[in-house]
Amino acid sequence: MTNEQQNCSIIIYLFIVISSMKGQKMNDLVKINNQNVERKIFNNQPVITFKDIDKVHERPQDTASRNFRKNKKHFIENIDYFILKPEKYKNDEIRRFGINSPRGGYLFTESGYLMLVKSFYLMFNYFLD
Repeated sequence: MTNEQQNCSIIIYLFIVISSMKGQKMNDLVKINNQNVERKIFNNQPVITFKDIDKVHERPQDTASRNFRKNKKHFIENIDYFILKPEKYKNDEIRRFGINSPRGGYLFTESGYLMLVKSFYLMFNYFLD
């Protein structure tokens, strides 16, 4: 299996896992690409953090964050992602998602996750051509 095929398999598997998380409890661990990822639910939707995306796709820390900042104009807040701000949400809720920044952080929905990881592989394919 080539790297590209493996990466597509990871994306498809994670998409299926995120989709199946509806109605699940928090704190359930799921193993994806040999990485343990905690199920996260926010506003009754399964979500994922930058840290989890980098971990599952074996990317250097902050890769997902950097790609999001570059492509943020294509994402729709409260549809593709949520912003967690300490003043808006209890600090316990923010920590529950593994966000330790005093400024808060981002949570991605299914659509946001798919858009974000697409940016990983578009660049890869661009360099192959």
